[in-house]
Amino acid sequence: MRKVLAIVQIFLLVVVFASFLSNNQDYAVDIYSEDINHVLLDDFDSEAILNEEELNYAILDPKEFVGSSVMLGGKLRVDPIQTNDGYELHIWTDVINRDFPIVVTVPNEVDLKAYDYILLTGVVRGKGYIYNSRALPMKGMKVEANSVVKSTYTDVAAPAVKTVEVNQVIKKGGVSVKLTTIEFSKVDTRVNFEVDNPTKGNFAVFKPKNRLALNDKSYKPVQVWRSEYDRLEQYIPAHSKDAGTLVFKAFGDYAGSEVTVTFKGRSYSAKENETFKWTVSVPN
Repeated sequence: MRKVLAIVQIFLLVVVFASFLSNNQDYAVDIYSEDINHVLLDDFDSEAILNEEELNYAILDPKEFVGSSVMLGGKLRVDPIQTNDGYELHIWTDVINRDFPIVVTVPNEVDLKAYDYILLTGVVRGKGYIYNSRALPMKGMKVEANSVVKSTYTDVAAPAVKTVEVNQVIKKGGVSVKLTTIEFSKVDTRVNFEVDNPTKGNFAVFKPKNRLALNDKSYKPVQVWRSEYDRLEQYIPAHSKDAGTLVFKAFGDYAGSEVTVTFKGRSYSAKENETFKWTVSVPN
């Protein structure tokens, strides 16, 4: 099951980076080094990039794919390591399970550190070796980078397939709650809020009672381990604001449907819990 999830994640990385490239055709590749900042995307043969199935095999056994072009993403395990030929980036390509490590080589110093997220293009050069916490070597694919772009957890681990802009505010008990966006990915569904509490006391957010309803079924928020989404605080102090994400399971049948989001909380001045509810149409 874990390998299936990892394969899905690697496929998503290909999809999101392909989208990134197609929307940034005049983007000068930034590898955080002036010496190769002039390398353009036009120099990269996008038609020769390994497809998702080939990439999965290459990460596990790269010898048959030496010389092939790849697009993928990951998370740095450690700070960049200086070598005789430049620097190595040791990354997990499965950032959720911290698995499927690879070595990425760059010719110059890069403005990156341990646990940063990156998207990259490059060429497979064979096997590399990554040392785990016990100083034992692990084999992984070695990639010579053509471009490295600093990224985020969301774009690497769970890129949105569809984003619905909502931006609707409901005010109750003196507190304003704004549902900003709903993001659907193949890994999860993210509902993003902004809360403004101008009252004299705390506003309590009842996260376990929040719900997302789709296709006549209601769902509770889920805990996503090792995710790095901004989370709403349980208590939002007086005269303050907060923004964050509630995460729900992934859905495959949301297009053309109506989503109902229920947000529950209680302000200092309210005698009862407040319910904020939005119904949102998801375009096809």
